[in-house]
Amino acid sequence: MAESGCLSRSLEQPYPYTLKYPGKIKNPELKKSFLDVVDYIQKSNKVEECIKYLIFLVKKSSRKKNHFRKLINKEDIDIRHIISFLEKSFFYDYKTHGESKIPVIAMHSIFSILI
Repeated sequence: MAESGCLSRSLEQPYPYTLKYPGKIKNPELKKSFLDVVDYIQKSNKVEECIKYLIFLVKKSSRKKNHFRKLINKEDIDIRHIISFLEKSFFYDYKTHGESKIPVIAMHSIFSILI
């Protein structure tokens, strides 16, 4: 099977995401970076800071200046805002390989937080 986004099975193996994860991610540098980030988050217990930093990096690399807006009052956000944010993130043209994996990673993250 050609590896592409949602069709990829490399992240669906029944193994924990440790530094020794046996998944066959084609790009070894990408695999190492991904596993290093997961390892750091698991060991440091700084999930919120990491998510903020990742959003910062996406915002910094985004060509659309208004792709994200600062949340001033947490009471101002509801499910419609969250869905809108996810749709913008999923359908934004990042012009890079692997962008189709964003929905899979987002849903995995959401389910992990809920469970």
